[in-house]
Amino acid sequence: MPACGNEAHGQGPGGEKVTYVRKAGPNDATTLSKMNNEFNHLRIKPKDIHKKLNRGSEIVLVAEVDGKLSGFACAQIMDSFCYTKPYAEMTELFVRATSRRMGVGKALVGAIEKELLSRGVSHIHILTGMKNKSARALYEKLRYSDHKERREVLYDKNMKS
Repeated sequence: MPACGNEAHGQGPGGEKVTYVRKAGPNDATTLSKMNNEFNHLRIKPKDIHKKLNRGSEIVLVAEVDGKLSGFACAQIMDSFCYTKPYAEMTELFVRATSRRMGVGKALVGAIEKELLSRGVSHIHILTGMKNKSARALYEKLRYSDHKERREVLYDKNMKS
């Protein structure tokens, strides 16, 4: 029963199939903690993930392959008085190595888009590394535009240092 209505097609080496993409829930916290560590080498305690999922300020979707969590995507909506419409940023997309090239990433992005559209958001930003060729290829395949010509610069600051 696909909660987000996005089934992906394809098979991995073991013949497994993506069964569905759904909203992450508190029971997913332990596996999300493990996947986040695989993704960016940060160990976030499951209880902290549980709290953040319950807060509801972030859209977190998970993909299941044969009943096991195999990937996740996260997005946040920005709704500023400075603009006429809200926009979103997809902040994370991760698919476990054993489930890649099976349509999981495509299903997660599609489900994020569907969720954002249902909330009145029609424009999404994605920031990814220049060297992340597989992610960039996926986004281009899904008709995202690469804005190399834009003269924007990303700044960040650790305010505790």
